[in-house]
Amino acid sequence: MNKGNPQKMMWPEIKLLKKILILFGENNIFIVGGAVRNLISNKPVEDIDLAVKLNTVQVKEKLKKKNIKFIDLSKGHGTVSIISKGNLIEITSMRIDKETYGRKAKVEFVDDIFLDSSRRDFTINAIYLSYNGKIYDPHHGSTDLKNCTVKFIGEPHQRIKEDRVRILRYFRFLSYYGCNKNIIHNESMSACLKAKSFISKISKERRSYEFFKLIKGKFAADVLILMKNKKILKLLMPGLEKIETSDVREIGNLKKETLVRISFLLILAKYDLEKLRENLFLKKQEFSDIKLLYLSFQSYDISSIKEARLVKYKLGQEISMNLYYLKCIINNKSIKNKIQKTIQEWLPPNFPIDGNDLKKIGLTKGTLLGQTLKETKAWWIDKDFKPNKKQCLNKSKELLVNSREL
Repeated sequence: MNKGNPQKMMWPEIKLLKKILILFGENNIFIVGGAVRNLISNKPVEDIDLAVKLNTVQVKEKLKKKNIKFIDLSKGHGTVSIISKGNLIEITSMRIDKETYGRKAKVEFVDDIFLDSSRRDFTINAIYLSYNGKIYDPHHGSTDLKNCTVKFIGEPHQRIKEDRVRILRYFRFLSYYGCNKNIIHNESMSACLKAKSFISKISKERRSYEFFKLIKGKFAADVLILMKNKKILKLLMPGLEKIETSDVREIGNLKKETLVRISFLLILAKYDLEKLRENLFLKKQEFSDIKLLYLSFQSYDISSIKEARLVKYKLGQEISMNLYYLKCIINNKSIKNKIQKTIQEWLPPNFPIDGNDLKKIGLTKGTLLGQTLKETKAWWIDKDFKPNKKQCLNKSKELLVNSREL
C-alpha cells in the first residue's frame, strides 16, 4: 500500500492543489477522505477534500489574496468550493458537530485533527495527509483499508442516528472494499440492519446517488445479494428483490456504467418501469435511455450482422452497443467480433427518397403520400438498406398501384 505523496499525485489540477496547500501551510491544511483513500490504495483520485485549521472567514481571506475564485454555499458549515476545469476542491474548516439534525448540524470550528476526525463516518474516510506526505490516522483507517474493513468511527448506532444516509454509504463502501464475512465489522453491520427501516425516509435523490455508486463497485454482486437476503434491497428499491441470486452475480462481468448495470438489474427482475421513477431519481434522458434499453431487450435478437445494422439504425451506436453487450451477458453468449464491429463502424445510410420525389411521380395527397413513404422505407430497411433511389421509387409506384386497386 502506497504511503501517499500529494506532490507526485496524478490529478488534472495538481498545480492549483499544490498552490492551495502551500498557501495554508503544511501544519494547517490536509487532504482527507476519498482522495487519501484512493491515493494510498493506488487508485485514481477524483474530487479533493481538504481539512483546514482556520475558520471560513480566514480561509476566504487567504484565497482572495491569491485571486483564487471560490464558491461558499456551506451556510455556516465551513466549506468553500473551488471548481477549475470541471475538477472540484472543497476546503472545510475543522469542526465538531455540537448538535445534529439529520444531514445538518450546528457546528463549532476547531484546530484539532482528532476532534475533526471523530465526527466523520468511517475510519477509512478519516485519514489525513499533509503536503509533504505525512499521514495522520487517529482511528487506524489505514489498517482497515489494508484489511478491506469498513468500520464506523466510535459507536455505530450514534453515527447512524446523526445521519441515516450512512446506512447506504456503509453498503456502498462494502461494494468497493468487500463484504466477506471474515472482514465485516459485526457492530457496524448490526447497527445498519437495526436501522434499515429508516432507508425509506432518506430522500429519493440521495438513495439514488448511493445506489448508482454501489452497483459500480468491484463487489457489487456480493453486496446486492447481502442486501437482498437482509431485506434491505426491498426497502431501497421495491421490486428489485425479485431478481434471482444467481443472476445478480453476473453484474461483475458488466462494464462499470450506471446505464448498463441498472438496466441489467431491471431486465432480470422484470421490473415495472411505471414504478421506476417513483423509486429512483432519474433525469429525463436517463429514464429514456433505460426505458429504451429495457424494451429493446425484448424486441431485438442481434444474432446477425443484418439485425446489428437494423438496431444501430433505429437506436444509435451507444444504445445498440450496450444492448448487444447485455444480450450476450444475460443469455450467456460470447460477443461476436463481426457484430460488434458492425455496430461500432457501420455508417447508417440516408433513406434515398423523400416526399418531393413522390410528388414528382404524381403522388400529391398528404395521407397517402406519407403512408407510401413509410411503407417504402420499411421495405428499404428490410432489404438491409441496399435498394438505391431508383429501386425505392419503383417500390413506391408499386405500392401506389396496389393501393389504388384496393
